[in-house]
Amino acid sequence: MARKILDYRAHLRVDTTYVHHVAYFALELFCLLNGYARYYLIFAILELPTCVLALGSAFPSLRNDAAFFGTFVGTRLAYEVFVVAALLLVRAPMPLHLLGPPVVASLTKHVLWMKSWLTPKRKE
Repeated sequence: MARKILDYRAHLRVDTTYVHHVAYFALELFCLLNGYARYYLIFAILELPTCVLALGSAFPSLRNDAAFFGTFVGTRLAYEVFVVAALLLVRAPMPLHLLGPPVVASLTKHVLWMKSWLTPKRKE
């Protein structure tokens, strides 16, 4: 039952996979090419859930949906909330109008994705 509850594959869509990750890659590339490399490091931790997914995809015996859930919540929700709070409370050396919208958009997308993943689970 726990494995069924944590299975996320049915909730993968074009906007939550390809479009989202291409936009994220574009933001990373922008940071690297425009002297904002330190911001790339701030966001690199967000790839931890992707690493968990890739490990389970490459080695099916290592697939662990609970580990994906934990890293997703820890990085793509809690950590992004922390980054948004830090942007609002600390004067960032990168203009807020460049950094804020992608972070808020990413956090919003991650919250909506998590909601869509968990919503049907409450009915079971």
